[in-house]
Amino acid sequence: MPARVAPGIFTLPDGSAAIQHASDYSLVTPANPAGKGEVVIVYLTGLRQTCSASSANLGDILYAGATPGFPGLDQINLRISANAPSGNNQLTMKFPACWGIGPEGIATAPANDTTTNTVTLPVQ
Repeated sequence: MPARVAPGIFTLPDGSAAIQHASDYSLVTPANPAGKGEVVIVYLTGLRQTCSASSANLGDILYAGATPGFPGLDQINLRISANAPSGNNQLTMKFPACWGIGPEGIATAPANDTTTNTVTLPVQ
């Protein structure tokens, strides 16, 4: 039986989320919030055992996969919705369960959907 997966968004020592502005790779912080329509990079782990990802009302996922050059580090490139509320938004990524291939090539039933930890994403 495959191990359960628990994808997680990385946080920094101060507790803020490891999210960067895609335009200049600076950190998204309350003093440097994401803009509506902007693409941000959310860093996380655990994507390899999932089928796809979805976010709440905050935006569209443009890419979800490995971060080039950094084994074990995953990223989601997220375009912030023009309708996202301004201020500190709670971001949780949801990953639907998917079918896998078990020993001897036998299909395994999907486990339950999984979600990441919740982090704060400041938006202006």
